[in-house]
Amino acid sequence: MQTITLDNYHAAFAIMCQVQQNTWSEQTFIDSISGANTAVQLVQAGQVLGFYIVMAVQAPRFIEWSLLEIAVTPDRQQQGIGTALMHELIKRAQAQQVDEIWLEVRQSNAAARHLYTRFDFAQIEVRKDYYPALNPSQTEQREHAVILRWIRC
Repeated sequence: MQTITLDNYHAAFAIMCQVQQNTWSEQTFIDSISGANTAVQLVQAGQVLGFYIVMAVQAPRFIEWSLLEIAVTPDRQQQGIGTALMHELIKRAQAQQVDEIWLEVRQSNAAARHLYTRFDFAQIEVRKDYYPALNPSQTEQREHAVILRWIRC
């Protein structure tokens, strides 16, 4: 695992562009890896295979993270990269005594939802019509977002 910096963010941003429709601008991605956020990429044999970005919200006695983005390069999906990233994320959260981690995911993204529930994320709420439809020919113009939360034991 390697911290994403201004010197090495290009591969992670390229992955995001490959896997996300209507993704962030490059400047938004750069802004997201700055400041108090944590941005980590998984590198094997010099190739970035995936990454995650979390935003920390810290109060005097409570630490909350929001998982802003997690992505795996398309040719390596379903090969354990997402699992490795989530293991590292939870390990880091526990080491930093994070109390909760929140995320949102498309309701139709069954693979991601399954991954999150394997790491003890529980569904809290559904935001109706949150995302634009993935397929413009769909009769539905919007898709629901599922809100999930992990709580430190």
